Amino acid sequence: MRRWQDELITPYSGRSMTFPQRKVILRALLLCSLATLPLRAALYSNYVNTAIPDGNLSGLNDVINVSGWTGGNDLEVKLNIDVSGGWNGDLYAYITHGDGFVVLLNRTGRGLTTSGSTSFGYSDTGLNITFATGGSDVHWYQNNSPSYNGSGQLTGTWDVDGRSISPLSSRASFDANGSTNLMAFNGTDPNGNWTIFFADVVSGQQATLKGWSLELTPVPEPVNVALGLFGVALGCVGLCRRRWSRRVGHT
Repeated sequence: MRRWQDELITPYSGRSMTFPQRKVILRALLLCSLATLPLRAALYSNYVNTAIPDGNLSGLNDVINVSGWTGGNDLEVKLNIDVSGGWNGDLYAYITHGDGFVVLLNRTGRGLTTSGSTSFGYSDTGLNITFATGGSDVHWYQNNSPSYNGSGQLTGTWDVDGRSISPLSSRASFDANGSTNLMAFNGTDPNGNWTIFFADVVSGQQATLKGWSLELTPVPEPVNVALGLFGVALGCVGLCRRRWSRRVGHT
């Protein structure tokens, strides 16, 4: 009697598949799965711990320099900010790199007709959040089940504000959706300076930029991924056929 550990009957040929042949197929499947794994991200961080000038549009700048990047220009960008204290609705922030310009915060909660909007924006104190494309609009975070840490900072992952208007614009101007997001940097060479800017538009509460970080992940072209998978699969099929032919030839 044949043991099932040694042989497996295939439904297509009626022939048995030996344990070594199954090992070859499992290795081939492993190679195919490895071809679909995401590429490694690179993380760049700055510890700042500097007060954002209160009620002053001149604001605060900080720079992260990226050098030696070889992952290509198609990339996913994520950004983390750690701001303590202050009044979140006072804050205006953006990031620039090359020709890219993306508004991160523009007086969150300020608006006229949107539910929960106020003249001075949200009064929460501080943010420790990640910006990523596809999240909920941070401008209306109180309408999207927010969470806070023990220091009262907003936490979680959010899409950028994206409202490329003056922070001194009328309340009604903030009700419109943002027009930019972090995908604006896709296709640009990430090497060089990434500059973040913060301003506290209204005096009365003091916010501090504790630090921020930039995460870059290369994104392979879909066509290249498909071609790579096809090549691996084709090679696996050829390897299995050669192994099978040798097996049949010796029986």
